[in-house]
Amino acid sequence: MKKQKNIKQPQVVNKTIKEPKPFSWWKFSIKISALFFAVLLVVFFTDKKGYFTADQSNNHIRRKWASFYDYIKTKEVDVIILGNSHVITGVDPFVLSDATTSTCYILGNSGTGIIDAWFQLGEALKRTQPKLVVLETYCIGNEEKEKGTPIPYLQSFDAQEDMFYKLKCMPKLFYSDSWVPAWSPSIRNHSFLLTDTARIKYNIKNPQVRFLT
Repeated sequence: MKKQKNIKQPQVVNKTIKEPKPFSWWKFSIKISALFFAVLLVVFFTDKKGYFTADQSNNHIRRKWASFYDYIKTKEVDVIILGNSHVITGVDPFVLSDATTSTCYILGNSGTGIIDAWFQLGEALKRTQPKLVVLETYCIGNEEKEKGTPIPYLQSFDAQEDMFYKLKCMPKLFYSDSWVPAWSPSIRNHSFLLTDTARIKYNIKNPQVRFLT
C-alpha cells in the first residue's frame, strides 16, 4: 500500500480590511486654500517682475499719467483736457500752454468713452485743482463696449495710481469677468505662454524696458 503524501493545507491569512477614511471638509479646504495662495503668489511674482507685460514702447497713456503725477508734486495744473483720439491728435498741449501761459494736460485715450473720462477726471481732481476742464464731446456718443471687445481704457486704468479709487471705478468700467484681468497683466496676457514667448523672454532680459514710462 502506497503511502499518501502529506498535502499541505493552504494557510488562511487573516487580512484586516481597512475602512476608508471619512472625507474631511477641513483638510480639503486647507488644500484648496494652499493651492489658491500658491497660484496667487505666482501671479503676484510675475506681475511684479512684469514677465507678461505687453509692449510698452508706444504706451503714451502711461507716459502722460507719469508726467502728470510728477508735475503735480510741486505745481498745480491749470487746464485738464479729456476725450479720445480727436482731442489727442487735434490739440497740442505744449502749443496751448504756451499760447495761454498756462499748464495744460491731455488725459484722454484713443477710443475712450464718457464713463472713462469721468473717472479720469475724478482721479485728477484728487491731486490738483484746475482752473478749467475741457471735455471733447465726441466721446459722449461712444457707447459701452460689448463683451469680448478690446477695452480701450485699460491703459489709463493701469496708469492710475489710486488703488481705492480704481476699485470704485472697476464695476463701471469693466464687465465682471474682466475685473481680475484688469488688475493682472499675467492673467490678462497668459496666452503669451503659447503665442508670444519671445515677449516673455524679452521682459526677463530687459527689466528697464517693460515698465517704460
